[in-house]
Amino acid sequence: EAVNGERPLFVEAVRVELVDVPVNITGFGEVKALDTVPISAEVPGRISELHPRLEVGEIIAEAELLFKIDVSNYLAASNEARGMVTQLENTVLRMEKQYEIDIERLKTIERNRNLATAEYDRIRNLLETDNVGTRSGVDRAEQAFNNVSDQADQMAQAVSLYPIRIKEAKNSLASAKARQMLAEANLKRCEVRAPFTGRIKHVSLEEGQYV
Repeated sequence: EAVNGERPLFVEAVRVELVDVPVNITGFGEVKALDTVPISAEVPGRISELHPRLEVGEIIAEAELLFKIDVSNYLAASNEARGMVTQLENTVLRMEKQYEIDIERLKTIERNRNLATAEYDRIRNLLETDNVGTRSGVDRAEQAFNNVSDQADQMAQAVSLYPIRIKEAKNSLASAKARQMLAEANLKRCEVRAPFTGRIKHVSLEEGQYV
């Protein structure tokens, strides 16, 4: 009697490996740069120096000097700003030192005023109570008291104004330092360098041109 059943199939197993297969595609189109960056000067002036290979198609490495603006005016402005900062710093130091000196002078003048007051009172009392001395002596003592009292008042007023004057000088110093920072920044901006390695696409400047 015949028996029905599945017949075995003979197969061949092959290990599959991942490989790169190049695919060639032919077509037409325009090649564009991934990033295009226009570069221009941040400060005005005449171009004094150009990169020797600043031409269309050339590749310029990162940080290389593309072109340079004449630094004459910007260098002078930087030096002037630095000089003003130094001058104001010396002014603040001088005023603070003079403030300390005048405080001590005020103390001395106030002691002299106390002495002049006591001397005036003594001479006047001698004349009025004991009839000792002269009216001219009393007048001279009064005049000396008035003079030293006036000096004390003037010095006290000057001392009271020092904090305001010092604060104003420090404000001027802060403004001068800000101008110095700006002048130095503009001086650095006279050199225009490549922000990254790239190929020159277009050039629209030449040496001696004002930009």
